[in-house]
Amino acid sequence: FFFQAEDGIRDFCLSRGLGDVYKRQVHGVREREGQADDLQRELSRLSENYAQMQRLGGELNEEIVTVEQHVTSLENINKDLLEALEQWASEDEKIRELLNRRD
Repeated sequence: FFFQAEDGIRDFCLSRGLGDVYKRQVHGVREREGQADDLQRELSRLSENYAQMQRLGGELNEEIVTVEQHVTSLENINKDLLEALEQWASEDEKIRELLNRRD
């Protein structure tokens, strides 16, 4: 089998037929389908991870609120203790003054 090239040179070339072309196309389509399946699985996995991160983020926010409430409570207790200590120091000073006057 020969074909006529545009420049007029004739070369010998056996026709492989269209079947080989179609086989290559089908193989390429299957590869792309496999890649699409892989990408879909990866997207699904990433979506699940994102949902889990959102749940954990919500739980973390709840924990932060709880910690902030405890901090506020401890600050109030600390304030009350400081006021009590100041009052005790004031009373202690008064008692010392009274004892010094007795001597």
